[in-house]
Amino acid sequence: MIDYFESEPLFLRDPLNFKLRDISLRKENYDLLLLEGLFEKYRDIVGFEPEGINILVPIPWDGSTAGRPGARFSPQKIIDKFLSLSFNHHYRKLVIIMPYVRTVVGDRNKTFRNISMATSRILSFENKNLPFYIGGDHSISFPIIEQYLQKFEKINLLVFDSHFDLRELNQGLSGGTYLRELKEKYENKLNVIILGIKDLANPYYLYLQAQKYKVKYLNNIDISLDIGKALEFLRIELDRDLPVYISIDLDSIDINYIDSVNSPNSLGFSLKEIYTLIEYVKSNYYVVGFDVVEFNPLVGNLERSVHNVSELLFYISKS
Repeated sequence: MIDYFESEPLFLRDPLNFKLRDISLRKENYDLLLLEGLFEKYRDIVGFEPEGINILVPIPWDGSTAGRPGARFSPQKIIDKFLSLSFNHHYRKLVIIMPYVRTVVGDRNKTFRNISMATSRILSFENKNLPFYIGGDHSISFPIIEQYLQKFEKINLLVFDSHFDLRELNQGLSGGTYLRELKEKYENKLNVIILGIKDLANPYYLYLQAQKYKVKYLNNIDISLDIGKALEFLRIELDRDLPVYISIDLDSIDINYIDSVNSPNSLGFSLKEIYTLIEYVKSNYYVVGFDVVEFNPLVGNLERSVHNVSELLFYISKS
C-alpha cells in the first residue's frame, strides 16, 4: 500500500553547499581568540589554508538615534543573514563572531566604555584579522575610532554617508555629532574623506563646518555621473602612509537597494558603486577596520534590505 503522508516534512540540502556558518565560530568572551579545529575545518572544505580572519563585532546601540529607534536590532539580523550565505574557494577568510557588546539603555558613557574595551581587545589580537563592527547608530564610530588612534596614532577615516555628521546640538544625543566630536578632540590625527554627501540632506552651515574641520567630501551626484572621479579623488586625498578605517552609513546607499534606514535616500550609491570604491581602497591601502551602521530592521523592506547588506558584507570581506 502506498503511504501518501510524512510524519515530518523532509527538506533536502545539498551536502556540498557549504554556508558561511560552517567556517564560523561564535565566541563567548573577548579574552582569547581560540580557533581550535576551525583552520582544519576550512582546509577540509576548500582544500587550502584561509588567508586571514574576519571578526564580526555586534554593537546593539541606538541610544543616540535622533529619529526612529530600532538600529539596536540590526546586528542580529545582518549577522544571521550573512552566515546563511553559501561560500566556496573564493571566500578566503575564517569568520569569528564576537559576543554582543553590552549596551546600557540610557547611558551613553557606560556603553561607549564597553565599546572601547571590546575594540581594544580586538586590536590586541596578533592574528591577521579584519574587524567589522556591526551597529547600531553612527555614534558607535566615536569610541571605536578613538581606540584605533590609540594604536595607530593617525589614520585615514573614509566615510560613506549622505550626511556630514558635524552637527552642533545643545541638548540631547544624536549620531549626527560623532564626527565633529572626533575632529574637535583629534583634529590633526584624522584625515577625513566623506563620499556620498547629499545637498538636500545637509543645511548650509554644515558645509562651513566641513571647511572648518578640513573634511574633504564628494557629493552623490558627482559620483553617480562619473565613478572615475571618485576613484581619482580617493587617490589624491587618502594618505598612503596611513592606515584606512572605513565607516559605511547605509543611508548612503540608494533606497532601491536598502530602505531599512532612518534616512532613506534616492540617487544614493548602487551596490556596484560602493563595492567598486571599497575594493579600490582595499587593493591600494592598508585597511584596518570597518563599521556598518544605521540599519533599522523596523522600517522599510527588511527582507530586501538585509539581503543586500549581507551580500555587500560578503563581497567586501571575502579576500
